[in-house]
Amino acid sequence: MLVDAEEEMRIRRSQADTVAAAGRLKQLTKANISDVQGTGRGWLQRPLRLLRSIVSRWEFDAIVFLAIFSNVISVGLEVDANAKLSENEIPAAFIICNYVYTMIFTVEMIMKWIGFGFCAYFTSSDRYWNIFDFCIVCSALIEITSIIQTTLGQLRAFRVLRVARLFRGIRIIRLLK
Repeated sequence: MLVDAEEEMRIRRSQADTVAAAGRLKQLTKANISDVQGTGRGWLQRPLRLLRSIVSRWEFDAIVFLAIFSNVISVGLEVDANAKLSENEIPAAFIICNYVYTMIFTVEMIMKWIGFGFCAYFTSSDRYWNIFDFCIVCSALIEITSIIQTTLGQLRAFRVLRVARLFRGIRIIRLLK
């Protein structure tokens, strides 16, 4: 009978330890989930909140608006200049502008991915504009890598992708509302 009492006491201690461990695990899991969701106090939360507040501000949208508007003007000037030049002549200024605008819009997209979260970027109320931006940025990146890997004679085929960049100007409508 003494053995049964000791065994029963050992089982109860084991159960108490299991319950306590489960409680600690639950707290740790909640803390980790809240850190990922942005409500915890993890070391990464302060920079993420700062970035989220930056990309949510109207000033950020105004800067993006100016970049889009200047990109539309740049593409228009490029098309006009290309109409006057021979087939294989591309002024270096337009190539550099293409790189700069692609970099600006890629950085904007990455900042929003990090600030809002990758999934939220594609599922938020602005998801259609964000998907549209993603497609335009990807086409610009494809164009740049294609330009680097092709000869100038094959370059004309990729200029069709530049026209797609003009559709980015449609985003001005969203930014003005």
